[in-house]
Amino acid sequence: MKPTCIAISGSDPSCGAGAQLDIRVMEIFNVRPLSVITAITVQNGDEVSDFFSVPKDYLIKQLESLFSLNQPAACKIGMLTEDSVAALFEFFESRENLNIPIILDPILKSSSGFSFLAKEKFTRIFKHCALVTPNIPEMEVFVGFKIETYSDIENSLVSFSNKYYCPQVLLKGGHKLEFAGKDFLYSDGHVVEISETKHNITEDIHGTGCFLSTAIASCLANGMELEDSIRLAKKKLVEYAENSILPHQAKKRIFSFS
Repeated sequence: MKPTCIAISGSDPSCGAGAQLDIRVMEIFNVRPLSVITAITVQNGDEVSDFFSVPKDYLIKQLESLFSLNQPAACKIGMLTEDSVAALFEFFESRENLNIPIILDPILKSSSGFSFLAKEKFTRIFKHCALVTPNIPEMEVFVGFKIETYSDIENSLVSFSNKYYCPQVLLKGGHKLEFAGKDFLYSDGHVVEISETKHNITEDIHGTGCFLSTAIASCLANGMELEDSIRLAKKKLVEYAENSILPHQAKKRIFSFS
């Protein structure tokens, strides 16, 4: 029987990110997908113009209904709103025996710059996460300083982990040319560079962060260790992007992984 993975994320009608992409990624990794919708977005793949937040009570009902008959082996969390943060905090606090790895992609803005949630709102659920996956602009917001050097990378990871009680953090380097293709895993007090040599560089591309976090959760659901999960997830992301499977990006042959 396939392991089950649950993705808690916003709906993207362009299908290049969000819940629709989460489901496709989980199927690539041969896990059974479950999906909880946090928001309905108005977007076309190039920009987000608006969103509707699913009310807290309705989101809790989605979670309770799914968990009543399913036991996911891992969980990915993507786009959040104030309602969904409140719902997840209440749900997690009421289930101390949840005992599954939760991967959080802390989305502050869309690739086109549309703001979703202030950084302060995430603090309620960070402690429940096995791994948080900020990109460099997000990390700079959370820690309050610019990231320009490898020393800044290490300092930001330590600062984030200590400040938000997150034992494991994956900093994605795709927004800086000097860190292109490189991500940095902070775990057990150490920083490990995880590189993908087969890549090209350009502006941020819609959906890559969703793909990576969902792929990591799927690998964990399949019983893999965290570092191995990240390496395989990055490898599959490169293959996926280079094959131009993202429909609204078919004409774009160069990708930045963030």
